[in-house]
Amino acid sequence: MVLTKNIWLFLLISTTLFSENIDELMDTFSTKNALSQSTIDKNKGHLLLYTRDKLERMHAKTLKDVLKTLPILSYSENRYGVTDPLNPGAAITPYRSNLIRLYIDGVEITQGWMGSGLIQYGNINIDFVDHIEFYAIPPSFATSVEPAYMTIFIYSKVPERDSGGKLSLIQASRGSNTQTIGYADKKNGESYMINLSHTTENREKVANGTETPLSRDFDRTQLFAYVKNENQFFHLQLLKKKSDTLAGLSYDATPLVSAMDNTNIHMDYGIYFSEHWKAQMAYDYLKTDLKQEDNIPLLIANYLFQNTFNTTTKNSTYSGEVTYNNLLGKHHVSFGLKGRVKKLDSFRIDKVGRIPQAFDTESILSVFAQDQYELSDKELLTLGVKYSNVSRNGGLDDDNLFQVRLGYLYNNDTWSYKAYLFRNMFTIDPFSRNFTINALENFDPQVTVGLTQELAYSDKTNDIRIMMFYLKEKNNLVNVNEIDDTKSFISVFN
Repeated sequence: MVLTKNIWLFLLISTTLFSENIDELMDTFSTKNALSQSTIDKNKGHLLLYTRDKLERMHAKTLKDVLKTLPILSYSENRYGVTDPLNPGAAITPYRSNLIRLYIDGVEITQGWMGSGLIQYGNINIDFVDHIEFYAIPPSFATSVEPAYMTIFIYSKVPERDSGGKLSLIQASRGSNTQTIGYADKKNGESYMINLSHTTENREKVANGTETPLSRDFDRTQLFAYVKNENQFFHLQLLKKKSDTLAGLSYDATPLVSAMDNTNIHMDYGIYFSEHWKAQMAYDYLKTDLKQEDNIPLLIANYLFQNTFNTTTKNSTYSGEVTYNNLLGKHHVSFGLKGRVKKLDSFRIDKVGRIPQAFDTESILSVFAQDQYELSDKELLTLGVKYSNVSRNGGLDDDNLFQVRLGYLYNNDTWSYKAYLFRNMFTIDPFSRNFTINALENFDPQVTVGLTQELAYSDKTNDIRIMMFYLKEKNNLVNVNEIDDTKSFISVFN
């Protein structure tokens, strides 16, 4: 009897300790998962990290909630009610945040012809997200086909941490609501996840001096799914959004009708041929139905339509890459070939039909090489070079982009220092070229030369950092209407 009691006591204590150990292990796993070297490469740029714990403490439900807290970027929306942080404000311009690139699980989400994936994903539901990394100027050449001012890396949850099903119901002000259902599991070495959400967002109206204030309401259905194992991965993402578009093309911001429906599909597949070789490909499709009406002529640059402008635009983007990574002594060497084709599949205007375009295809082919040399166990010296050829049909000239980045990184348990000297080049995105300026006019690429530095201190209770960016830009393309040379100095204390 005594032996039996001791056994039961042992089992009770063991179960309690086991439960506590499981919680501790899961917390440790979460931290390591968020901070692992496989996802946090300090050489990608100046990192702003939103861990799983931080996102939960913020009660962040959408990517917009996170973007609004960034210390180096002011959140803003353009006159269509779309996330557009680099928009100059009151100026009437096309989308301006194409130099911000967005990735999910290491694969870029892009709208190709329209530009950055941020235009559709700037306010997505992040219930499927584990952690988010923001890298400020300048990005590693090993990441994107195209250059960027900032790269956003979103990493999804994994079954090891979030297996099983989850249901979330949210009711908010003005009748807004969100329903989310997800399921994740791992069997026979295969990890898979599916996350489906629906959001009805009734946002505060914007007064415009009329009896019908501007609306930014939207209704969105979003699907995220993946299947992965040690050697391969596949992602599927669907985004269906029906929205009111604020002022839209109305010159005096008093539209009679201002609405847009978007259907977005993203698929990607990747395979690791060996420890060092990797290949991946991606397909992005976007269909946009735009409805605009006003009592005075609309803001349309290239088309002679007066008060009504209803269009359907379809575009496709094909991306692919082959990369090599290896450790040779103290050299972390990587090089690869990346390509992208952006196609305007069709552009139709109601009661007119399909409008042929003199320029409807843009192709980008990039080759890069990067060496990260360990000066010591705390110091890293890095050199990266990249060449891109941008070609277009319609008789437009090719653009040849030469980019280089030299960096030094130091890191110990409490102090870290990071500095980059770089030269980046950018071209005008196809949408801006085709619909807001002379489509067949050639423009010199923007050339940005910069020096960035970062000094940081961290202990158990404090994270202190100061970042300083100096940029000199020739042929600044962020403001297409006023192309000029600029100099910028930015300092951030965090």
